[in-house]
Amino acid sequence: MSILRIFRKKEFFNSSLMSFTNFLVGGLNFIFHILMQRMLGPEKYGVIYPLIILSLFITLIPNTFQFFITRELSILVHKDKENEALNYIKNAFKWLFILSILLLIIYLIFLPLLKTFLKIEKTEDFIYLIIMTLFPFFICVFIAYLQARENFIYLSIIQIFPTLLKLITGFVIVYITNNYLGTIFAFIAGNIFTILLLLFEFFHKKKKIKIENQKFETKKFFTSFVHSFPAISGFTILSNIDSIIVRSKLPELSGIYSSVSVIGKASFYIALSISTVFLPVLSKSEDMKKANRLALLFLTIFLCGFIGLVFIFSPFISSYILKGQYSGFEKLLPYYSIVYIPFAYITYLVNYYVISKKKIYDISIFIAIIIQIVGISLFSKDLQSVANLVGLSGLFVLIVLKFENFIEIKFR
Repeated sequence: MSILRIFRKKEFFNSSLMSFTNFLVGGLNFIFHILMQRMLGPEKYGVIYPLIILSLFITLIPNTFQFFITRELSILVHKDKENEALNYIKNAFKWLFILSILLLIIYLIFLPLLKTFLKIEKTEDFIYLIIMTLFPFFICVFIAYLQARENFIYLSIIQIFPTLLKLITGFVIVYITNNYLGTIFAFIAGNIFTILLLLFEFFHKKKKIKIENQKFETKKFFTSFVHSFPAISGFTILSNIDSIIVRSKLPELSGIYSSVSVIGKASFYIALSISTVFLPVLSKSEDMKKANRLALLFLTIFLCGFIGLVFIFSPFISSYILKGQYSGFEKLLPYYSIVYIPFAYITYLVNYYVISKKKIYDISIFIAIIIQIVGISLFSKDLQSVANLVGLSGLFVLIVLKFENFIEIKFR
């Protein structure tokens, strides 16, 4: 396949669009976090960032549902079964609402333990966080439907404008109150706006299609969740638990580490772009391996550009944007970005390996989590050693996946 033919493919355009969107959203999020860092200072920001990471852990359940709901809806849409797709959405939404209530109860039970682990005394910090983390249960079904229909233009819209609203809201509230809870209020405002945009698009589409009550396979719905949850949740934990452990182990350095993490993990934006585009492609593809190779090619091209930008702009970010407040940032950021590259590939490979139902992936993820938890907790005395362990855990998972692929090809 020639290079020109690759660039002319619809998937390349969609990947480019989503990469542009995710980098724009990432840029807005970067500005948001920079503003919060400068307005709140290292101490207060070191409190709020682990709370934001904690919210990612809480949303593991809706994120997993979104993954396989997209997969199921992609197949139905591809077969022009829109009635079945809308019936699936209605029932999925009902069950997710019930699960969100159960999660809220569990969260409140474990609240004292969370306060002790994160060294945060104020209960209201977590109450506001609970509100924020319930939104994904109501959002994920509609995003899955957009993704299944490959409506990436509107998918871009619902990412850009709520993020812009979050930026403005956070700046205004924190500027007026000088309270880090303004950051949480900003996330809540962005999520409410996202829901409104999604509902507008969904009901506009629904007017053209009449929903007919059909049998919904509840057992299959939850079985799909059980099969997908270990890989998706495991990787989300692996890629974010470092910030939580640093907050507990090295609280005085959590501010600078949070800063580096926000930018160093921007390679996720690229990987998520590729994942967003190729999940429906892989779900309905007759040649999954060919589609997978094309996605990895796109991912590699985009990652090379990202690393180059990090090395060029790291000194500028440290000296002029952060005003030298975070000592060691300039040297740590490029290094952290490089050691985090395996995670970008794994971010995409969640699609391929979960759809292919490869269980060795799940096992490798949880071994890597243990490596991070034990390594950072017992052997890390500075942020350089933390970055080394993060890179080691990611590389371990990538090598295991490559080995599994080699075994499959050799002995099939």
